[in-house]
Amino acid sequence: MSANDFKNQFWTVTAGDLSKKRAKLAAPRKAAKPAAGAAKIVVDPSQKFQDWLGVSAAITDSTAKLIWDQSKEQRDALLHELFDPEEGAYSVVRLPIGSCDFQSQDYYSLDDVPFGEHDNDMKHFSIGESKHGAKDATKDLKHIVPVLQEIVKINPAIKIISSPWFGPAWMKNTGHLTQGGHLRFGEFTGNGYAHKDHFEAVYAKYFVKYIEAYAQYGIPIYGVTIQNEPSNAAMWPAMIWTIPELANFGYEYLRPAWIKLTLTRRFSSGMVP
Repeated sequence: MSANDFKNQFWTVTAGDLSKKRAKLAAPRKAAKPAAGAAKIVVDPSQKFQDWLGVSAAITDSTAKLIWDQSKEQRDALLHELFDPEEGAYSVVRLPIGSCDFQSQDYYSLDDVPFGEHDNDMKHFSIGESKHGAKDATKDLKHIVPVLQEIVKINPAIKIISSPWFGPAWMKNTGHLTQGGHLRFGEFTGNGYAHKDHFEAVYAKYFVKYIEAYAQYGIPIYGVTIQNEPSNAAMWPAMIWTIPELANFGYEYLRPAWIKLTLTRRFSSGMVP
């Protein structure tokens, strides 16, 4: 498929003088025959060097808003061009869990309670209120969920990988969504001091609630990562992790929560593991 096959294109400079990165370039034209001296690129599928899951880009709240605010016809044409297997064939989408740096709404987590209060049972967990796609909808239901539903209709095989920029403020040592800080490692929340009462276990539950919430809207989450840019204490929503902390949380807390979710789904669907 050549550049000439797509209706929606924007070619620009991405190297050298970044002041030109917004300058639009003419889309390259497909030549009738290779130019003199052109190098031939040969793809040999029998030689495998690394796994290739797919290709696409992130859909943030701001991205989803730009797509959702278009007419149904414009939106449908764009999403088909990007995700239809017969057109752009994008096969992966990356989502933020909660807010990220590209937002059309105020920053939010999916379990917002004031710092100093705890919600270890996730009673306040929510990906948004009102009908998804409605003007008065909030959080993920405002833009991200309705856009994803249309993408899944176009390409049911799409793989969705989600990653948090931060945890809820009440789970962080700083009490703020932004400017880094870290999870309240080793501290307890709730009534007890068992493994399940660690903030790490509650945060793992946060991931599970997210996956379950999206499933209710017909959006399957293929995978998650623990943290976006774990060493970046940015002005926007962020949280810091060291490599040992990531490894310990993944093995001791997130992995068991993920396994429990998988087994629960199998039993509820009548499948015996």
